[in-house]
Amino acid sequence: MQYWWLSTNTKDWTFLDNEIGEDDFWCVYNESGNKRRIFENFEAAQAGDCFVGYISYPLQKVVCVGKITHAIDLTVPEDHQGVGFTVTSFLEVPVSLAELKQDPVCKNLKHFRQGYSLGSLFSISKKQYERIVSLGTFYSDRNALDLTSELTPSKEGRQKRVYTTKYERNPKNRDLAIAIHGMQCQICGFDFEEMYGSLGAGFIEVHHVKPLHLQDEEFIIDPATDLVCVCANCHRMLHRKRDDIVTVEELREYVRRNRNS
Repeated sequence: MQYWWLSTNTKDWTFLDNEIGEDDFWCVYNESGNKRRIFENFEAAQAGDCFVGYISYPLQKVVCVGKITHAIDLTVPEDHQGVGFTVTSFLEVPVSLAELKQDPVCKNLKHFRQGYSLGSLFSISKKQYERIVSLGTFYSDRNALDLTSELTPSKEGRQKRVYTTKYERNPKNRDLAIAIHGMQCQICGFDFEEMYGSLGAGFIEVHHVKPLHLQDEEFIIDPATDLVCVCANCHRMLHRKRDDIVTVEELREYVRRNRNS
């Protein structure tokens, strides 16, 4: 499996125009009929590869992750030759370009070294991919789609949707974690159904105890020990320090001390 950085811009379209699971197509020839820059990257992309989706100016943030669905078919006319892809999850907290430039794992991304205008598909390492994913968070209830839009005026006065859909990345592991741990926050004890009634029934967020970017290789998640069920507030506090994630035990101690003060 390979890992890619795929860029779009607001001039034509962005990933925010896509739906989760929607098949899309990135033509490998531009509007002038010329091959896109760093064409060999498009030739190398294969079905099953993973990518992070980046929106360039004016947002300059990674907003989603996805999968390559098919490679280039050289037997069809050039204007139909392209790489197929689908967005699998949107980041709840988009990861900014400025943040990645300062990150020890991502600061040497080819995207930074080769320049922003030299192409739209760059290879990244598995470690860099997992680091970018870990810096963002995902919405944890796959049955509840929340679209938050920010309208930001551009120089021409047009308004563009800037924020992102929120969705959960591992529904199977989430379901297993809930079956084991229940719907009550394991840090502060908050219960959504108790507070909100039927509106909050079945809602809880799930947190990875072991950040994926700290793992050297793929591993099988044990929902009993690797995942915890937490409320939205506690989840955000666990990720409050992006370069030094607060542990579940540490946050429990914060809550205990402040409740008793």
